[in-house]
Amino acid sequence: MQVDEVIELRVHGVSGTPPEELLDRPLVERVAGNAVAGFYRPRLAAERTDSWPAGDPQPTVRGPQLEGYVWGGLTSGAPSRAFWLLLLPFTLINVAPRMRPADPSGPMTAGARNRLWLLWFTCRLLALTLTAVLVTAFAGIGVDLVGWQCGGGSRGRCAQASPGWIFDHITAWSTAHRLAIGVLLPLFAVLVLWWISKRTVTRYECTPSPLVDLTTPHPAWDRLDPPEASEVGLGSRWMWENDHPVRRLRALHVQVALATTLWFVSAPLATPLRWADGVVAAVIAGCAVAAICVPSFTGHRADLRWQRASYVTWGVLFATYAATLAWLVFVPDAVDGRYASAAALPKFGDTLLVLLFVELVLLLVLAVTVAGAKASAGRRVVVGEPGPRPGVGGYGTAVLALMAVFLASVFTAGVYLYAATWLRTGSLKPGFGEVSRVSRAFTVPEPILDAALTFAVSVGVFLAAVLAAVVAIAVALHRLKPTSALLVPDSFTTDYPGRPNSGRGRAVLRAFWFGRVVDVAGTVIGVLMLAGAVFSYAVAGVLFAEHAFGAGAAARWLLDTRHSAGIGAFFTPSSLQGTGAYLVVISLLLLVGLGATAFRLGPTRRSLGILWDLASFWPRQAHPLAAPCYAERTVPELVYRMRWHTGNGTGVVLAAHSQGTVLGAAAVLQLRTGDAFEPEDPVLPRVGLLTFGCVLRRLYGRYFPAYFGPRTLRDLRTSLRRGPDDQRWRNLWRYSDYLGGPVLSGPPPAVAPAWEPGAAEPVGPGGLTLDLHLIDPPYDIAPGDTVHPAALRHSSFWAVPQFQRAVVRVAGLIDSPGRRKASDVVPTGADRPPV
Repeated sequence: MQVDEVIELRVHGVSGTPPEELLDRPLVERVAGNAVAGFYRPRLAAERTDSWPAGDPQPTVRGPQLEGYVWGGLTSGAPSRAFWLLLLPFTLINVAPRMRPADPSGPMTAGARNRLWLLWFTCRLLALTLTAVLVTAFAGIGVDLVGWQCGGGSRGRCAQASPGWIFDHITAWSTAHRLAIGVLLPLFAVLVLWWISKRTVTRYECTPSPLVDLTTPHPAWDRLDPPEASEVGLGSRWMWENDHPVRRLRALHVQVALATTLWFVSAPLATPLRWADGVVAAVIAGCAVAAICVPSFTGHRADLRWQRASYVTWGVLFATYAATLAWLVFVPDAVDGRYASAAALPKFGDTLLVLLFVELVLLLVLAVTVAGAKASAGRRVVVGEPGPRPGVGGYGTAVLALMAVFLASVFTAGVYLYAATWLRTGSLKPGFGEVSRVSRAFTVPEPILDAALTFAVSVGVFLAAVLAAVVAIAVALHRLKPTSALLVPDSFTTDYPGRPNSGRGRAVLRAFWFGRVVDVAGTVIGVLMLAGAVFSYAVAGVLFAEHAFGAGAAARWLLDTRHSAGIGAFFTPSSLQGTGAYLVVISLLLLVGLGATAFRLGPTRRSLGILWDLASFWPRQAHPLAAPCYAERTVPELVYRMRWHTGNGTGVVLAAHSQGTVLGAAAVLQLRTGDAFEPEDPVLPRVGLLTFGCVLRRLYGRYFPAYFGPRTLRDLRTSLRRGPDDQRWRNLWRYSDYLGGPVLSGPPPAVAPAWEPGAAEPVGPGGLTLDLHLIDPPYDIAPGDTVHPAALRHSSFWAVPQFQRAVVRVAGLIDSPGRRKASDVVPTGADRPPV
């Protein structure tokens, strides 16, 4: 195909690249989509082709037409999304099952299928417990603190709570009336969570697939790609079709949250209603556990039976809450007199302890399941396709779930302790003494104090690890030379033959060294996360045994209470609990402050957007209240756009950077599925792929091997290759790139000669021409300049001449099309009629 018949469709990476920067043109216009996610082209006719890079006004080769897909509005565009950090545990547990070990080669055995089902069931059950733990924090504030412990009028525990003109009245009310007011807080929190999830489902998950009409059953395809499978792959029709399961899971989590609140508020009530409310809460919790076991509930198609069951559950909950609130407001003896002298809300601390125990058991089950999957995959690997070493030793699922539980416990403790301090002092910026002494004013549940103590220990371990890492980095940079650890052997001498490694050479070596740090940093962080989490939960387990079974000897050995002065006094349980309480509150305030800062400072907003991009790529199939999945919209829109272009007789070179390479790979695999469904008019022969700053193998292949392992990359290469000279995929990479790398090797990458325009393309492993190595940074000062050029590292790939030459090379391998009607393609994005 002629180059001028091809569209170069650029896709940016994380942090929300503006369209002007993406296209390297000062004037652009949107041609499809909207301000949140849309397609842009250069406005001036003379700038609409990629004929030369910036700074090269003498084009030698005419390039394809330029178009860019800007999706930053789904992630980094809105500063309010920084507050999703407060729901970080939900996002972590949602990502956790995606980090499972890769499947063994060959057909999946019955044992592997059972392990896969158990892994997803355990993660979904952990997700339910995390929702219950979060709502427990707000129930603790409203029902336990305000409703139960803040009695006594102006001389009560909440004497300094502000605004006083409200709390002076509330504290003077009866316990039943305070409980009726206090229960409104967790109900409001649940309502906010439901509204956020509903809004994001409409915005993200409602984008339909552009491949086929998924509302119509296709028996032959459903046998090969069942909609009720435990897990689907990147090429599945159902991967980005999660509207129905997310809605069902959202309703389930909200119902469990309401049942948890009902359990707490009914604990001190008189016998008739206490038993009724307890039975309703227990039955709803049991039905929720049963529901996530059923494939049709977690499947991708609509099912009216579950919708009717949800309506019945809502009716029961509303009727029960109405009866409970009426009981509290109008019945004189609504509260059981046996609990009148109780210092804290009955069952509150015990329920928290049971939730933590259930989570510890589920984490153990998950770790055993992952170990079994890892052992099975290790015995049967993909022959001839060695992949990168799995991150976190292949136990990423268990470690991430562990961190989700840990952070949920810490966040719950932080919210509770901060609210207790505020109610006691009226200060929104409490000091160390005020927070550490709050347990003397209120009866704080032991699990809350234990979580604070565990957090204090974890912070100490973390700070020690950070200090050790800083020292190690300083020593490594001081002793840096071409043969140092981390540096790819012979990389310096290959790129800069005959050049000294002192002066400018040392700056180049530093750029190479920092380009490799992420490969070690991931392992180090994973080990620290695992060690810190295991140690923290060992402490929590000992304390749990102390409180649940009276096994105090282990706790006394772990936390020596014999010291009463000097340094030893700091390590007593009460001191560590006070320190941990303060650290928990400060960490929570810093997190909220970080989110608030994002409203005003662009760099902060962009940095938080990077975290969002990495965490919210995956569909919300484990926790519906996690950060919404932007790929639910971006991948279908990319697929539709490429099908639309090829249907109009235009080829497409998908030029993807960083996280855009992940979106591009997913889109190509979806096109592969569409071609299999419509073999008479394939799209892929008219599509090429150029990746740069590629994270497919180096990051996603390590941490998500089940989705981006060697088998997936092989399928991606096969989809874009018909013969030895028709590999319509090129990948540009640099030694200085701290995130991206080659596709066929590494990490660490294999030493490769630098590719220059006009030179023959190197042949990589297996005789493939795919990875093209670029020199960065240049060693010498450019003519007319006075300073050495900075290393480009992970950015500005389109500013070098090799980029345009690679685009032209891929465009020349695209087939000339048989023209296809664009009306045959199901519309999506902004061109789709309203749903």
